[in-house]
Amino acid sequence: MSDTWQDALNDSPAEAAASDNPLLSMIREQRARKLGRNTVDVEVPGYGGRLLLRLGPIDGRQLASILERRERSQNPERDFAVNADLLIAACREVLRRETRSGPLAVVVDDEDEPVRVDDRLARMLQLPETTRAREVLAYLFEAANVPEMAVGIVAARYLEWAEGSDEDVDEELLGES
Repeated sequence: MSDTWQDALNDSPAEAAASDNPLLSMIREQRARKLGRNTVDVEVPGYGGRLLLRLGPIDGRQLASILERRERSQNPERDFAVNADLLIAACREVLRRETRSGPLAVVVDDEDEPVRVDDRLARMLQLPETTRAREVLAYLFEAANVPEMAVGIVAARYLEWAEGSDEDVDEELLGES
């Protein structure tokens, strides 16, 4: 079991299920439900507000893995890679709208499933079969004036949102007691 309540709340669902404390398990489940609903919609620059990514929380292990790859990398484009990986991991859905002020619609595949930055989106965009998720993201951001910088700015917006996300959920849960 974790040493602090905060550590315990951040345990994986498997660790939560293994807990002998039913109260702690209930708190974890409630927190996970609230975090799972938290998303932020960010515009992809260059499309006049008509293309967006719906981003949500990623777990600490995913973030640690992304940051670890950055530290090991000698690639001069490693900052782009880290920012791209962050957005790809956080992406829940790709959204579109006809006009900047129009209603948002989720982009779906042939099975009516929401599309993320993945191989399904690559097929929809008629990119080669071997196109990786980073390349799909780079393709989406090509319409920006400086695509690599635009990816970094959107990733920074996401991190700013994510930084406050846990605090918002914690305050909301405290208000329910």
